[in-house]
Amino acid sequence: MNGTNHIAGGLLFTGIFASFWNINIFSDAGLIGLTVLGSVLPDIDHTKSPIGKLFWPLSRYLDTRYGHRTITHSLLFLLGLTLFSYLIQRLVCPSYPITLILFFSAFSHLILDMITIAGIPLFYPFVKNPCVIPGNPNFRLESGNFRTEAIAFVIFGSLLFTCNDLFANGFWTSYNRAFGTLKHLNIESKNTSDFLLVHYDIINNGVHEVDTALLIKSSETKATLYDKGSLIELDEAKSNQHINDLKPIHTRIKYKTVTVNEIYTANDMDKIDFILSNRIITGYIRSNKPFYYHSNGIAEKKNSITLNTVQSPKISLFIDSFNTEVRQQLKQLNIKIQKDIAVWQKEEKEWRQSIVKLGSLKQILANTTDHYERNDIETQIIELQKKLHGSTQPKYVPDPVKSSQIDHLVAKMSLPSDQTFHVNIQYPEIPQQYE
Repeated sequence: MNGTNHIAGGLLFTGIFASFWNINIFSDAGLIGLTVLGSVLPDIDHTKSPIGKLFWPLSRYLDTRYGHRTITHSLLFLLGLTLFSYLIQRLVCPSYPITLILFFSAFSHLILDMITIAGIPLFYPFVKNPCVIPGNPNFRLESGNFRTEAIAFVIFGSLLFTCNDLFANGFWTSYNRAFGTLKHLNIESKNTSDFLLVHYDIINNGVHEVDTALLIKSSETKATLYDKGSLIELDEAKSNQHINDLKPIHTRIKYKTVTVNEIYTANDMDKIDFILSNRIITGYIRSNKPFYYHSNGIAEKKNSITLNTVQSPKISLFIDSFNTEVRQQLKQLNIKIQKDIAVWQKEEKEWRQSIVKLGSLKQILANTTDHYERNDIETQIIELQKKLHGSTQPKYVPDPVKSSQIDHLVAKMSLPSDQTFHVNIQYPEIPQQYE
């Protein structure tokens, strides 16, 4: 195998195995240089080789003393090189993978020479018989043959090109991206300290959605994504949701979590509001007296709440007084809000039913040959399409007027002097570019 193919094969071999350690040798000129050096280093025993010419006194000595393809083409040489490079790495640059790169690149040289007709004495000087792969010489390569070397170079070059994603993403990330499931997304999340972007391809309530969002939380069956100020919940158990593909993308931004574990009084509500606002909260809030937890526009009386990845939760004080008028007004407002929610739920249900019915009619139309039935189905499809034209899935938007009225009524009540809140929560620090 000539020097050019040793370099090309060394880059391929080392690039693949380095990817298991999430090292991209093509991301750093120094790593490329180390790979090239290691892939030709065993030929330092040959005075006519490029590396032999560079270190001529040493190559002349090795060639005279041992001959070509002997000591420098053995496991003993590979072991010595590994130990030497390890010492250099420890002394000069502990974080730089000198040992790993030199080991695999030099090992690639031995492997490539083993598939030639002559082979190499891999266990030299203990066993001087050549080691070959495979045993049948008819299936091994002829060194120096132009046709053989050209074919090998084309193969190495093609594989280098096709393995580009593997080198860039690392083996395990590429492995998890290939499966594209919640389980493998969770594995990738556990194996990194970085924020992950997720390129998702899902069908949600019959609507095909393809986009990229920030991963906030994951498990083997669920994941929470953050995109443009809103949360996206992925759940294998959802019958109306089908996950086609999930591809993790490393942001190289460290995942940072802030933890708050403090005791506050009723006079500290502004501080609590500041902590909870514009954040994705996990944890709990407990109080010695009831308080209001605002969810979907409804104020619910609680003594404690558990927050499981909730966006900007809001609480307010509940005043246990004889202010019957204010209490009645709050009750009436909550009734109105519940009616608003009921209307939205009805509209959303009708929309989903229309989507499902349209898909079903199209399926029936594709499978029927009866002209009368086809005309009837086509009429129904046209009517449904007119009804759905330009429409999107109805979303509930709390009435800001009603919400403001609730906040105003709650604020009218006097503050309790002895109420305390135990706030134990965590939230991720969302990178500014993804907020």
